[in-house]
Amino acid sequence: MGLFNFISKSTIIDLDGVPININNKRQAQFYAEQFLKHCYESTNLVNKTKTPHVFFERYDYLIKQTENLAKLEIFLKFSGRKPSSTLIYLKKSKEKETNTMIGRAWENLDIKLSKLKTTKGKENAINKLMEEFQSYLDKMTQSNIELCTSYYNTFIGNI
Repeated sequence: MGLFNFISKSTIIDLDGVPININNKRQAQFYAEQFLKHCYESTNLVNKTKTPHVFFERYDYLIKQTENLAKLEIFLKFSGRKPSSTLIYLKKSKEKETNTMIGRAWENLDIKLSKLKTTKGKENAINKLMEEFQSYLDKMTQSNIELCTSYYNTFIGNI
């Protein structure tokens, strides 16, 4: 522990709950490649999924991987938007992205409902989707909850 330790770069990333100390560019590059791959995969899923479970789990995972990438900025230069800026964007956009997914999920259910014959079957499908959303109330804003409830009421009212 010398006088010049304040100059040495070091950061701790979270690898599935295990803290990893990164203190050089080579280590940072190794982990950054993995985090970027995970971010691309998660972004693709978040943008396309119609399943609440997949959306909320992957959105949280995307934020965690982006946080790790942001910590590596002290070692690496990123082209385009920096991970720290992307992280801010992801956090600010979560409500909007959640509303978009809610719309996709209910539109997908509407297609499924057109294939069901009985009122009971339709009611069960509607309730099942709403129950799935209710499992993630802690991850939704009031706006998200109101949108989901509005879809639910509309669908139940149109059986």
